[in-house]
Amino acid sequence: MSVHAESRTIQETILPHAEQWAKRSGAIFEADKTSLIHFTKRAQPDNTRAVYFGGTAIMPQSSVKVLRVTLDKKLAMDEHISRVTTKGIQACLSLQAIEGTRPAQMRQLFHSCVLRITDYVASVWYGPGKTGVVRLAHSIDKVQRLGARTILRAWKRVALPVLEAEACLVPTRKRLEKRVLVHATELISLSHNNLARKAMPAALNVNRHVSPLNATIAACKKRLRPSASRPPLGNPAWIQAPQVDHSHRVTIEEKDNAIRDISRAAAANVFSLYTDASVTKRLTSIAVVHRTRTRTQVIQQDSISWATTCGVLSAEIAAIVVALKYAKDRRVQQRFQQLAVFSNS
Repeated sequence: MSVHAESRTIQETILPHAEQWAKRSGAIFEADKTSLIHFTKRAQPDNTRAVYFGGTAIMPQSSVKVLRVTLDKKLAMDEHISRVTTKGIQACLSLQAIEGTRPAQMRQLFHSCVLRITDYVASVWYGPGKTGVVRLAHSIDKVQRLGARTILRAWKRVALPVLEAEACLVPTRKRLEKRVLVHATELISLSHNNLARKAMPAALNVNRHVSPLNATIAACKKRLRPSASRPPLGNPAWIQAPQVDHSHRVTIEEKDNAIRDISRAAAANVFSLYTDASVTKRLTSIAVVHRTRTRTQVIQQDSISWATTCGVLSAEIAAIVVALKYAKDRRVQQRFQQLAVFSNS
């Protein structure tokens, strides 16, 4: 489709629909914030045909800015990288004005103040093996070099790999590849009802114009898609929404509903056990409590592992196992029919 045909379609189909919606809803569109751009690979596209929106002529532009991302006509992302590189260099120069900081502190400032600028929405423009990515990553290396020199107070002529090794910085390409891979994994792990997840199969079948995200998924297909038939899941069952119930034996509820069920269980003489786990700076501990109408008995309260080797979820599962073993031992003696184990994880 030619540029003139696209402009005519926008003028005759899209803009009237937007103006009608604005009249119905009372919305007001500002012409100054409305932009028009034609994405094309042509060397010299015709940008003389304007569209009229709200009585204002809107001329095609060579680039537009959407959510802090600058898009050019050929989607080469050169203008966006140039802008973030300039802002990253300015941030590094501002960090150099801070005196009396140790390398570890300056490294933390570099990660939080500079890399957040350069790596913002990296999956939009970085894809392993995609044409032009090496050139764009080389521009980001300028910020990496200046940041490493700021951390170490090193000379200009020191090689970049040496600076990265001494400053404990991940090389630019490895850092960007990890970021876009995490983003791709999050998209694939979404539920199938999500709009972004629904668009993934259609986007993966494109062969002519491969997006950076498609290039990332193609390069890391074995890591993102396991060989088993079961697809990668989203959040684990214990942190999913309250209405999700997989085994029909576990009820995940909000705090108010859980308190109400605890009161009902105590009134109905249900054998009720309460488990909890905590992780401090050094130790991981669990506690199991048996509560009746008249008394509360602590079954076990002990530290089970070091905090570096046992997380809170593993400790909570260990506490539930202790509660189930205690209930199994007391079942013959107390002859209860129902058992309820309450946990806050």
